[in-house]
Amino acid sequence: MPRASERFYDVMKSGDLTEIALNGHIGHEFNVPLVEFAGARILRVNMHKVGLITSEGTRLFVKWLWEIERSCSDLKLQIEKVSPILVRQFNTVRGHWTPNIQVTTVYAPFFCEGCEYEDHSQLVTAQEYARSVHEHEDFMPKPIICPKCHKPMELDCDPEKYFVILKRADSNRKGSR
Repeated sequence: MPRASERFYDVMKSGDLTEIALNGHIGHEFNVPLVEFAGARILRVNMHKVGLITSEGTRLFVKWLWEIERSCSDLKLQIEKVSPILVRQFNTVRGHWTPNIQVTTVYAPFFCEGCEYEDHSQLVTAQEYARSVHEHEDFMPKPIICPKCHKPMELDCDPEKYFVILKRADSNRKGSR
C-alpha cells in the first residue's frame, strides 16, 4: 500500500484521452483529484495494478466516478483490466453506475484441477460479451491450457454472474446517488 506521501496513480494524456493507471490497494485513503481530467473527452481507468479494494474503497471509487461525471458531463468513463477480486466487488455496486460508465475489459479467472494453478491472464472484452449476448448465446471465454501441467483449465466463476459487469449500465439503475 502506498504511503501517505506517495501517489497511487499515474496520469497519461493524449489528445482527448486521459488514462489514469491506479496501483496498490483502494481503501479509505482513496483520493484522486478531479483536476487531472480537465479537457478530456474519454477517461480510461486502468485497474491492472490494483491488488485489492475494500468495501469502503469501492464506495469511494464509485463516488469518485459520480463526481467526475457531474463535473464533466460529456466525458466517457471506461474502466479496463479489472481483476477477478475487483469484478466481484464491482458487481455488488454495478446497479449504481450510470450509462456513461463502461467496464471495457476484465480478467477471467481460471483454475487447473490437475495442479491447482490459478490463472488470471486472459482479458475478456465488452465487445466479446455483447456479441455473445446479441447472438443469444451463453457467454464463455476462450478455453486455456495450464502453463504448468498442460491440462485444460476450468473457468473459476459463474459466467452469468461474473461477466455481467461488461454489460452497459442502463437507465433503470437501482438506488440513487
